[in-house]
Amino acid sequence: MFGSVSDSVLAKISLCCWVVWLTLVSALGAHNQDWLLHYATKPFIMGSLLIYVAFTAPPGVPQRGWLLGAMAMAMLGDLLLMIQDTDLFIPGMMAFIGMQVCYGMVFWRGIRASARRPTPAHYVVVGGP
Repeated sequence: MFGSVSDSVLAKISLCCWVVWLTLVSALGAHNQDWLLHYATKPFIMGSLLIYVAFTAPPGVPQRGWLLGAMAMAMLGDLLLMIQDTDLFIPGMMAFIGMQVCYGMVFWRGIRASARRPTPAHYVVVGGP
């Protein structure tokens, strides 16, 4: 259809355009204080990325579960902080801490799975091999 561009590349470009569009619409809604627009689009930003990773990441990759967990925690944190009727700041921050732990495990498992020797940056970030 588009010459030598594969369907996989077109899917990635489409996802990128979708996420950028959602982000711009959500930011526009927040800027204009159109909270309905903001609340209707913000959860779909991370949700779209989560669905993409769930369907494209190979099941045998050890970091896959941790990455999906991190993305789910990020979306949960966003949703909890968006609710303004009750004070859900602490649960929202706990979700973001869980997200950081999951992303740390993605990084750690990636180091452990690689045959390469860890660089000094790995020691600084995760405290050792």
